[in-house]
Amino acid sequence: MAESAVIYEVTLDADADISAELDAWLTMHVHDMLRLPGFVDARILHPETPIASVKNGAQVRRVVQYT
Repeated sequence: MAESAVIYEVTLDADADISAELDAWLTMHVHDMLRLPGFVDARILHPETPIASVKNGAQVRRVVQYT
């Protein structure tokens, strides 16, 4: 019987004006997480769907899927 993978998904919403900093931090954070036991892979997704902002400002969404 083949092993089944568990996907752990994290969604982050942030102001668009910090998206470059968010992406840099997130890349390093995912790298650090993959060093922990149990995490074998991760994907950082950049959904295109617009996000309604409480402050009426532009926002970005990042979704990380860990296996």
